[in-house]
Amino acid sequence: MLHSTYGKGIPYEAFMGRAFKCMERDTRKGTCGSIYELLIQLEDGTALYRKVSYAAQLEKLKKWLEKAINAFLKRKLDPAEQVLLRQLLFFLRSAQTSSDLELIIEKGLDVTQRFKIY
Repeated sequence: MLHSTYGKGIPYEAFMGRAFKCMERDTRKGTCGSIYELLIQLEDGTALYRKVSYAAQLEKLKKWLEKAINAFLKRKLDPAEQVLLRQLLFFLRSAQTSSDLELIIEKGLDVTQRFKIY
């Protein structure tokens, strides 16, 4: 199904927006949800754009998520938030699927709720 991933990039976009205090959707900066949706499509074989491999897209997303988590860690956080974000960083390094990233993004959104900008 062509639109099976439609909307699955929204939590990713929200997390990246909170991390970098922007709502700009930019694929070059890693803040656009379509980047995450492409990973899911590559994973299930429905991607129309196949110039990038699944492994390369996964590594790219992991790099951007790591930058986002590190951006949060530079802020004034309470000790519990710091611990949870560092745990997410640890889990991110061993993530192998879009489902793993989805869990990290969801937990990241929970931890960073007070930084919500919209």
